[in-house]
Amino acid sequence: MFSFFKRAKKEEEVTIIPDPDIELSDPEDNFEEDDELELMLTLTRVIPKNLKKEHFKLALSQISELESLVERIEQNGTLRVPEGVKEFINSELVTRAKNDKTLLDHYLGCIQDFSDGWKVYSKSKSMNIYLKENYTDGKLDSFLFGGECIINAPLLNPCCVMAEHELLQNWIPMLKSVDLLHEQSPLKKLIHLKIDLFLPFKNRDLVTEGTGFLFEEEKAVAFIMKSDYSGSFFGTEFEEICEKRVRMNLKDGFMYMEYIDENTCKFKVVLNVDMKLGLGQGWVGKMVLNKVVKVWISKIVNSSENLKGTEFAKRLIKNPLYRFIAKRLDIEFPDSHDVLNA
Repeated sequence: MFSFFKRAKKEEEVTIIPDPDIELSDPEDNFEEDDELELMLTLTRVIPKNLKKEHFKLALSQISELESLVERIEQNGTLRVPEGVKEFINSELVTRAKNDKTLLDHYLGCIQDFSDGWKVYSKSKSMNIYLKENYTDGKLDSFLFGGECIINAPLLNPCCVMAEHELLQNWIPMLKSVDLLHEQSPLKKLIHLKIDLFLPFKNRDLVTEGTGFLFEEEKAVAFIMKSDYSGSFFGTEFEEICEKRVRMNLKDGFMYMEYIDENTCKFKVVLNVDMKLGLGQGWVGKMVLNKVVKVWISKIVNSSENLKGTEFAKRLIKNPLYRFIAKRLDIEFPDSHDVLNA
């Protein structure tokens, strides 16, 4: 009879012990080699380290320096370029880094102001959607959709939503499973997604390479996600189509998140995915892809703005990647108590 007066049991606060920090070591750029041969060999050693440490811009400049040095030596004929240096320049690591730079420049140009060749497809208070038609030999080849919005959450929130591949099922509709096939660095991975569609459509799968980039000056993070089924990914062969699934093709996937203040960030996206639905490039295919983009952006925004107390919050505190990003961009890292306890 006195139970009414009993004090309600206080909910236990959630606590997480963070994993050890990713080593935030200085970039490998403090060296002076007078001998050209020694300089070549030094560059072949430090470039992989800088790519592993996510010093992408520096690594690209060192690749350019190495290529110029080799070209100059071969023209002068004064030294013999070691075969190991030539093999390194033509290696998958260097080739992919240069391709990443080309793609990154292209997508950054696309999202600059969504004006050059873009049409306004829809506008609302929450987001703007843009459309660009891609033509090959005068024929409509595909639709490229762009989107932009403001996320009322810290920059690290959408970073966590995008980077935690094991939790993609929390916000991507009909996603059955996600497998990590290869991790080259904290921000460069190959993942395999299986998607279950409703009848009469067959189930789908998608293998995509995801690469992240840090922009210290802009306090921004970008992700490129793109399918390329030719060859392999650092020794990992692409999995065959499984369980009678139809393999989709992510032709263009780019997400850009920029810090505005400690509780707000800018979000922009470019997406072109061939879902193999057989809808062609008419208005039906355009409508379906537009719906996919809108739902996709809405899910990212909702997950980012309501991250507190979720599994994403636990990953944000536990995974050292986000402390690493916060330190590199010189932005605030959240208090674990505030994030874990909604």
